[in-house]
Amino acid sequence: MTDWTIRRARPEDAEGYADCQLASMEHAYAHFMPETFFVHLREGHDERISHYRGAIASSTAELEVGRTPSHDFWFATDPDGAILGMCTLARGMEEWEIRLGYPEPPVTRQLCQLYTLPRVHGSGLAQQLMDTALPPDEGAYLWVMKDNPRAHRFYQRNRFEFHGEVVPTGPIWHHKPMQRMWRPDAGSLEG
Repeated sequence: MTDWTIRRARPEDAEGYADCQLASMEHAYAHFMPETFFVHLREGHDERISHYRGAIASSTAELEVGRTPSHDFWFATDPDGAILGMCTLARGMEEWEIRLGYPEPPVTRQLCQLYTLPRVHGSGLAQQLMDTALPPDEGAYLWVMKDNPRAHRFYQRNRFEFHGEVVPTGPIWHHKPMQRMWRPDAGSLEG
């Protein structure tokens, strides 16, 4: 399947955005996260929809007046409008990173989330979604779960490299290990 549309999310897309995130996480993390993690996600689903509705509305308002939003929300849909994938970007470090004292990375964009539904894995959608939301020559960083080698391979193909030590996630994530990856701006590689 290669018939999809990629665009910025709108506030009315919040439920589909959250649904895609939940379904994708249930698939991507099933091999290493306990069932209680997924129960927690399902229990907080309505709250997550509300959060996304507000955050996407704020981002949309910033874009409409020509400002760069702190967070940027993208998604891909099939021809019937069903969401196939979602991507969230941020400018700068998130509050939790600052609170935990992580060093500032050498790039300012963060790829917070990139999820696609299992039925489109291997189709090229994740690559196109990321390239649309985060151009390939733009530097960025992300956090990736240590037990997610599929994601490691994908990001390494996209010039991301591991940096820093492996650290535990918080209690919601059951203290599972994660590590930061980053890639420089392509212009900084020229010499």
